[in-house]
Amino acid sequence: MDHRQLKIEAIETFSDFCALESEWRQLLDQIPGHTVFQTHEWMRVWWQTVRNNERMLVVIVRDSGKLVGLAPMMLAGRKHLRLTVRDIRFISTLKPARSPLSFSGSEDFIILPGRESVLPPMLEKLVETAGQWTYLFLQPVPVNSPLLEPLSRFAGNNKFRQYRRVILQNAFRRIEGTFEEYIQSLSRNMRKNIRRALRQFEEYANGNIKVFVSPEEVKTAIEHILQIEQGSWKWKQGIRIDAAENREFYFSIMRDFAPRNWLRVYVLYIGEKPVAYDLNVVYKNTVKTLKGSYREDSARLSPGTVLTYHEIKDFFRQGYGSFDLLWGNLDYKQKWTGQPVPHFRIEITNRTPSAGLISWLEHSGFALRLQNYWNRISR
Repeated sequence: MDHRQLKIEAIETFSDFCALESEWRQLLDQIPGHTVFQTHEWMRVWWQTVRNNERMLVVIVRDSGKLVGLAPMMLAGRKHLRLTVRDIRFISTLKPARSPLSFSGSEDFIILPGRESVLPPMLEKLVETAGQWTYLFLQPVPVNSPLLEPLSRFAGNNKFRQYRRVILQNAFRRIEGTFEEYIQSLSRNMRKNIRRALRQFEEYANGNIKVFVSPEEVKTAIEHILQIEQGSWKWKQGIRIDAAENREFYFSIMRDFAPRNWLRVYVLYIGEKPVAYDLNVVYKNTVKTLKGSYREDSARLSPGTVLTYHEIKDFFRQGYGSFDLLWGNLDYKQKWTGQPVPHFRIEITNRTPSAGLISWLEHSGFALRLQNYWNRISR
């Protein structure tokens, strides 16, 4: 391909980003296996609710006027000791991928199949437009991403240091056969635990489950989610759904996704009292569980197990193609799925002296001890 025939540009304003929505959606529709985390809607809601001082840096590629690739990126600044660090990141990925305050379960460049050759000039445009940058910090990137090989060559050609490792494994399961066959495929201990939880809940609790789907139900769903969160361990740990760092993101997602028929909030009740919930989204026939919790005062009845059992049973009934509990490094999630999908954390360091110093300070053992000492004397 003659790259001189391509038009590569950087989108740096929110208004220009919004103008891309229709083309963005059309491009995604041509890419098998893409996820809700790559949608324009997901990125827009994050930008409107969570974004602080980040600078938009979306690189797009057109061929004869047609959008064939885009990199949904931003430039994010932070401090390490007293040094300024500038990360080029995917929009919506400020926190480490395994953090309970992380948002996206999977991210990638969005490239029309067969047009992967546009990746090198996109990367060149990305770092050129960013100006002074420390890291190109990409996570969580699926291990089958077409980005990996061109990215490695790009780093080598420019003498950038590259670091890559598996950061998480999403708890994924393709829905095949019957629900009964799925249950039988789980481990013996898992089946035993499920039976005990269901029997115990039926015996001691007047329970029921409600699924919130429509825009009219969102307000009630949020109220019940908050009642559950206020009685959960997450509330005490500061990682609840409405934690300060989450701002209004998840509730805005609910309001935005419900009119698109993407929202599925399952709530488990004992009598009239909500005791457990899962916030799910359905996109391209795949269910992804974004958030969930249960009240500690109902823990003896295993409400999480009961709710997940009935949810998955409903996924089979609805005819969905797969479900993804995400963040499968949590053992209990893998027990429900058994088909982990590994994702990489990729870190490419600029070759400038300042970037090299920052990288050494963040990664060497001596530097980490120095940082701990600095934190103590700075209190």
